[in-house]
Amino acid sequence: MNFAPIILFVYNRLGHTQKTLEALGRNDLARESDLFIYSDGFKDENIRSKVEEVRGYIQEIKGFKSVTIVQREYNWGLANNIIDGATQIVNKYGKVIVLEDDLVTVPFFLTFMNHALDYYVEDRRIFCVTGYNYPALRMPLPNGYSDEIYFSQRPSSWGWATWQDRWGKAKWDMKIYQQDMKKREFRRQCNKLGDDFLRMFYLQIRGKINSWAIRWDISCLRNSGYCVYPVNSLVRNIGFDDSGTHSSGSDKSLFNSEMSSLNRVAKFVQFSQEKDFTDQMAKMFKYGLLKRFKILLKNMLGL
Repeated sequence: MNFAPIILFVYNRLGHTQKTLEALGRNDLARESDLFIYSDGFKDENIRSKVEEVRGYIQEIKGFKSVTIVQREYNWGLANNIIDGATQIVNKYGKVIVLEDDLVTVPFFLTFMNHALDYYVEDRRIFCVTGYNYPALRMPLPNGYSDEIYFSQRPSSWGWATWQDRWGKAKWDMKIYQQDMKKREFRRQCNKLGDDFLRMFYLQIRGKINSWAIRWDISCLRNSGYCVYPVNSLVRNIGFDDSGTHSSGSDKSLFNSEMSSLNRVAKFVQFSQEKDFTDQMAKMFKYGLLKRFKILLKNMLGL
């Protein structure tokens, strides 16, 4: 098997980066995988020393087939850094596994991801694979569900992988979506992914947030693409301490999953509608009537 290269995006969180790389280094396929680390430049002088601490640490990383470090000379921001880095590597290698600096993986994470990339490479309905899954209490699967994976049209950005031909369909210029947003059917499709989805999209269009993930998610939706999820999570997000760009401590109890003890190749299955749990996932992001009304009002007012 030709193993996918790994990209890790880091910034100014030394402790998180250490835990992420230590866990990644314990993966069974670490020594057979090329690792690319993208270090973003500091935003202001106040955090320069923290960025330099991280850069000093990653210079010493070993335990992979190769380690390549890309140090940005200025601050690109998370979205631009990921879009550019992932595009460069996936165009060169045809596939890629992507992590950020607050994601701890189990030792079989790389095995799962590489086998999934190989298994679904010819199925163009599958746009991406993730190693993360939501807590079972929040994302309950049907009683008696025996498969080890499922599918959803809502991707996860916490430890994910894709192929060049799928990533190439992504549209990053928000002007492209201006006309889509005027279409009732398009808005209805967005709402099927959760009540928060369209709100994030509105904020992105208006420049209130700068997210690569919402643009990737919309690109998947526009192409009727699906994400492969493991039933038992292989990834844990340790960034729920208000140190990250898009997470906070209040999210910890909602998204921290039990880590899988999987130690063999997962049993992958072909896509089928019976294994599509998009609607079930959307229920996690369902708002009450009052909150939905407030969001609708904000959207109408351009807030």
